[in-house]
Amino acid sequence: MSLSKLINAVRLGAFSLIFYLIPQLSFADMHTTELTFLEKAIAEGLLSVSNLEVAGIKNVSIGNEIGREYIKLRMLPTQARVNRGNRAELSINFPYEIGDKVIYEWDMRIPKYSQTDAPLNRWWILGQWHDQPDVNQGENWNGFPDRSPTIALGYGVKDGRDVLSLSYGAPDLKPIDIMPIKRNQWYHIRAVIEWAANDTGSILVFVDNMDTPFANATGRNMHNAYQHYIKLGMYRHPEIQITSEIHIDNVRIRNGN
Repeated sequence: MSLSKLINAVRLGAFSLIFYLIPQLSFADMHTTELTFLEKAIAEGLLSVSNLEVAGIKNVSIGNEIGREYIKLRMLPTQARVNRGNRAELSINFPYEIGDKVIYEWDMRIPKYSQTDAPLNRWWILGQWHDQPDVNQGENWNGFPDRSPTIALGYGVKDGRDVLSLSYGAPDLKPIDIMPIKRNQWYHIRAVIEWAANDTGSILVFVDNMDTPFANATGRNMHNAYQHYIKLGMYRHPEIQITSEIHIDNVRIRNGN
């Protein structure tokens, strides 16, 4: 459940849930606190379409280094499920039309002390693009089908090294490529996506100052004709019971048409 939804839960009378998850926050502080976190990592123009999806205040904090503030998202061995999953993510519902090219950019870092799921390497996602009800067709979340993301940046360990992976495709994700990454190092990710419900869709994923993408794919990347929203952070297999963390900063999204 996101902090925004927690606020709505308060308005509906779910007081015990609020006090259990975030006992130190007053009702008036809830939205202000969420904004305080988000504005450290997300461009100002995106804040109105952004929210946190965390189980509680222990899952999110602000990092501070010389010249940089950022969001820390933390997964704990035992924590409440959020939107039916084990996650600590920030969500951005950037508007676009089918056929648009959209450019997503952000910085990410996995700290040295974050634990991995090696050698099991069960699924673990650091970034995903997900469908939602098409409001233009009168749809809502009631009865909306539960589907996999159409694009996912995954995390794992291969041959003793941390790796970033790309999976792509609708209706079914397919693995595309991987690249090694290092702990305690900031990476700048740039994903250029042409959104389509047919084979004209595509993605290019660049890391840092690459002239060529580390991974690219073509084909359908939308489940329906309504904008798919991005989630950044950690979303992982429900049986992974370890402490892990990711840092997110400089999130920017723009239409590239």
